[in-house]
Amino acid sequence: MVGIDPDQGMLDIARGRPEGERVEWLLGDARDIPHGLGVELVLMTRNVVQHLDPDHWRQTLVAVSSVLRRGGVLAFDNRNPSAQAWRSWTRDDTLSTRPTADGPLTEWMESTEPDGDATVVLTACNRWEATGEQLTVRQPLTFRSLARIEHDLGDVGIGIERVWGGWHGEPFVVDSPVMIVEARRR
Repeated sequence: MVGIDPDQGMLDIARGRPEGERVEWLLGDARDIPHGLGVELVLMTRNVVQHLDPDHWRQTLVAVSSVLRRGGVLAFDNRNPSAQAWRSWTRDDTLSTRPTADGPLTEWMESTEPDGDATVVLTACNRWEATGEQLTVRQPLTFRSLARIEHDLGDVGIGIERVWGGWHGEPFVVDSPVMIVEARRR
């Protein structure tokens, strides 16, 4: 089993989890999947596909398709654009304060409306009340429709087999908050 992430900190956390030593952890992205393995399963979780802009999404699909054996499975989650999650990412809906080792931390989110590529910019705002220090992180997230996903996968020889509305096999309906896609290399 091989795990790949572009963030060393996330790899360190993964290595420390139970059975983490059974995985070969690589710093990189889909282009760094070792060739010649005849990969049976590629799993992308935590809405990682939404963090890929259109160019990187295409590059990722090409890379996955090139290492996935015929009949191999690609599975991933993606927030369903029909549920419009970004509408609840407002200061009013997300403002909270919680205790931390460094004192109270006030947090909230804000987002833009989707642009022409169905990308919103999520802004996470953090303020440590004891020091006044602030940290703001902006993250573009692309909300691909199921039709867009199906088209893009088809372009690289991968076809959707099933779509669920959750990781526990919930049926997918129009307003499901998430789409769990199971696709197979042709």
